[in-house]
Amino acid sequence: MFYFWFFFNLVRSLLKVSMKIHLLLPYVFVLLVLSSSVARGDSEVKPAYFFSGILDLTNAFSEDGLPKVNQFRRGDSLFDNMRLTLFGDVVFSRRLALFNQIIVDPTSRASLSSYYRPYVRFTAFETGAGELHLEAGKLPTVFGAYSPQAYSNRNPLVSMPLMYHYFTSLRGNQLPADNADLIRHRGEGPSTEFTGYGGGGANARFNGLPLIYDTCWDSGVQVVGAVWRFEVLAQPLQRPAIRVSRQVRGAHAGYAFGSSIWWRG
Repeated sequence: MFYFWFFFNLVRSLLKVSMKIHLLLPYVFVLLVLSSSVARGDSEVKPAYFFSGILDLTNAFSEDGLPKVNQFRRGDSLFDNMRLTLFGDVVFSRRLALFNQIIVDPTSRASLSSYYRPYVRFTAFETGAGELHLEAGKLPTVFGAYSPQAYSNRNPLVSMPLMYHYFTSLRGNQLPADNADLIRHRGEGPSTEFTGYGGGGANARFNGLPLIYDTCWDSGVQVVGAVWRFEVLAQPLQRPAIRVSRQVRGAHAGYAFGSSIWWRG
């Protein structure tokens, strides 16, 4: 009952506070304090702690095009000279685990809190016929199959597919006046190059909308299940999958929902 109560309140808080770090830490602290006594009731599994990291050292032979095409909203890039990913996982019992990871990039202009990715996993059941897990926290995008391959120890390339980070000229804070206005601003995805649409909206510069943006994980909950060789993932998010300003979206604000099905080879 403790796990169900805790998971329910964590999900409710995530949907209310947009995963602010100082509001999430009390839940993490409660898990760390109470997990040992709760997990002792399971004679087969005791709390286990796992720490690891990935250090990427990169040196580009040429700077032509790299800052513009591969730079993220936070100012960092996969072509930065040093990038450190730290992992700290806590397995409380057979049913409950807490996963943490944080990225350290000295060239970024964002705070470390924007790189912190915690999420909790509760295993409803896990048998030979199938399994079902509930996860809540900062979660990667549900679209595509690249997210599990995004780490350098799994990805032989320095950068990532353009679909997952390239900024198009479509804006979340401005509308083009017509087709000619849209074509005139093609290639102006980065906010530093955008000169402004004529169709109205906010005056502030903003990056164009990517097709899929996996760099900044969103707050939400998801269900992960598997039957035979099929793996199913369903993820309702607290914010729209495409970030759009209030001046543009009007009454179209709401929740986004995504799902995917994979075949295990």
